Amino acid sequence: MNLSALFTAYNQAKWYAKRTGEFDVGNVDRALGLLMAHRLDEKRGEYAFGFRHCDCPDAQIRKRTCKHSIALMVQKRHDEIVEEIRRGE
Repeated sequence: MNLSALFTAYNQAKWYAKRTGEFDVGNVDRALGLLMAHRLDEKRGEYAFGFRHCDCPDAQIRKRTCKHSIALMVQKRHDEIVEEIRRGE
């Protein structure tokens, strides 16, 4: 994992959360923790989740995008940034 790309993606997600209120900023921080600890794949075994859906208790009770889904989004953006770097953009 490219840490520079990861933190860029994280900062973009945090900015989006603050600007729109769509995500809980704390969940963005917790999503980064999942990615830094390489625990996202472990959580896939516990919960079924995608970009906008998760069956974890947090998502089901609060009806908001949880850290698992946000981590998936941040990871996708990380991969896009790494590809942009590779292409020299």
